[in-house]
Amino acid sequence: MDFILSYNNNEMVMPFPVVPNGGISLTRAQDNITFDGVNYELQAIGTMNLASFELSSIFPNRPYPWLRPGSVADGWAYVRTIEAARLRRIPFRAIHLDNDGTELFNLPVTVESFEYGRDQAGDVAYTLSCKEYRFAIPVDLEELAKPADAKGEATQTESQRQENTGTSPEGSYQKKYDSNDAVMMARTMWNESRGIQSKTEIACVGWTALNRVDAGAAAGFRDTLSGVLTQANQFAYTASAPTTSDYGYNLVELATDVLDRWSREKAGQANVGRVLPKDYKWYAGDGKHNYFRNQYQGGTRWNYSLPSPYEN
Repeated sequence: MDFILSYNNNEMVMPFPVVPNGGISLTRAQDNITFDGVNYELQAIGTMNLASFELSSIFPNRPYPWLRPGSVADGWAYVRTIEAARLRRIPFRAIHLDNDGTELFNLPVTVESFEYGRDQAGDVAYTLSCKEYRFAIPVDLEELAKPADAKGEATQTESQRQENTGTSPEGSYQKKYDSNDAVMMARTMWNESRGIQSKTEIACVGWTALNRVDAGAAAGFRDTLSGVLTQANQFAYTASAPTTSDYGYNLVELATDVLDRWSREKAGQANVGRVLPKDYKWYAGDGKHNYFRNQYQGGTRWNYSLPSPYEN
């Protein structure tokens, strides 16, 4: 299992080094009200309260072999980072992934309490208590007045539609990613494409990850982008990696472009500018180039025969 704490749109991303085997339990109460009726006690269903969870574990100060991918063996660095963010009074984002990469929860949170101290092994033992944080949004009375849809669900506001919807010459599409995904992909591109000048070749790293997402657990991969990028012994994702390539490319922009094209493809659009076929899910590099293959061992090496939307 994995637990990742980040803040400020991935300004800092912290994969935790040790997660309890039983996982992290999310608790969410509801403000139901009971009252006396004429003959019976009755109940009114209330609103949902903020969710909360508590995590007790260690931040190791030694490079144990069982540390989770992307984590570091500097326990006090975790303490300093969390406390510094608390002083800035900014919310965190907490992501909990199952062993197969399934997202168990993903929500903004505040740290309600953080207790820590040195244990007998020299590591940092801690207990972290978090509560869900709800961002305040401007109230649009016209949008709130819209009727519910046929299923009884609230109609999506125009601002929400604009945020989650993209447009292209082939029509509109729903974005299948968020800004966190774009930054994680960009950091992976940096680690996996050092010294590579070709944007097309760098974009293929992103498409390899998305091909694995599409293949999912049935093919031995995880079915979320964050799960694929943090899966053990696969991609070289690190939370501290830069997002500008060795040749000055803005890798967040490139990752966002790849994710938009993937989202368009998921919406049924054709010729979206994919630069790597769906069956290419592996690659290896020699320090100058990455070589993409359609089998884990052997297979066919990709020859870049698809038209590329990039200038190189």
